[in-house]
Amino acid sequence: MKYKLVFTFFFFFFFTSCGFKLVQNTYDFSIVNINTSGDKNISYLVKNKLNFGSKEKVNQLEIEIFSEKLKTIKEKNIANEITKYEIKIVLNVKYRALPDGASNNFIISKYGDFDVTAEHLNTLNNEKKLVEVLVNKVIEEILFRISVKLNDL
Repeated sequence: MKYKLVFTFFFFFFFTSCGFKLVQNTYDFSIVNINTSGDKNISYLVKNKLNFGSKEKVNQLEIEIFSEKLKTIKEKNIANEITKYEIKIVLNVKYRALPDGASNNFIISKYGDFDVTAEHLNTLNNEKKLVEVLVNKVIEEILFRISVKLNDL
């Protein structure tokens, strides 16, 4: 009995304090210029979220983004009324490092769906919230891909 108690105590002590820490996402580049085109709402959200940090870092970038939002019907009910929409956000990102002129491009797409409600205003709010969530995911992907590519150079 005594050994079981001591064993469980040490078992929980060693496995709960393993020292695991989350990696902090700090980016060693700054964005000097952002040119956006395509869907105005998505371009506005992307541009505002990418403007971060100071402009005094070593790696400075110019970014050109073309955004597109595709809205399709996902589900209909028996009465042929739309119950769900699917939104797909596609961004074509081109960036150029200013000191050495190295450039690269990539395409990111994220999608999700939202429900249609009885009130049109609630449906529009559901769509707006989904677009904001998808844009946040796209921003994280853009920053991650650029930082990986710049660290490989």
